[in-house]
Amino acid sequence: MKRRLLVLLLCACGAPPPTPPSTTGKLDLNDVSWLYPLPATLDARAPLLQFTSAGPKGALFTRASFDQVKNVDEVLTAEQVYSEMRIISARVDPCFPTNKKDEPLVCAKQLRLI
Repeated sequence: MKRRLLVLLLCACGAPPPTPPSTTGKLDLNDVSWLYPLPATLDARAPLLQFTSAGPKGALFTRASFDQVKNVDEVLTAEQVYSEMRIISARVDPCFPTNKKDEPLVCAKQLRLI
């Protein structure tokens, strides 16, 4: 909306419209991130995934794995942080390199959740 208003303002003033960014390359799956709409209130965050949200292979981020990460807050307890965290973004990486330097490329598919 702001961009449209800016273009209209510039056109009304006689200035040329801004040039769109160059599209010299193609986008791949790992060039796109999805940011989920953030809720207006904390009570409206129910649709967002939690660390405990599970699929056929179990929880997204187990408590045992979480406990291996350095404490991220000095006020809240680890239990409060673990239970209150939500996934707000996702990024696909179809070929994350898992090989050592100077070895043939070996890929692992990843879905990065933030």
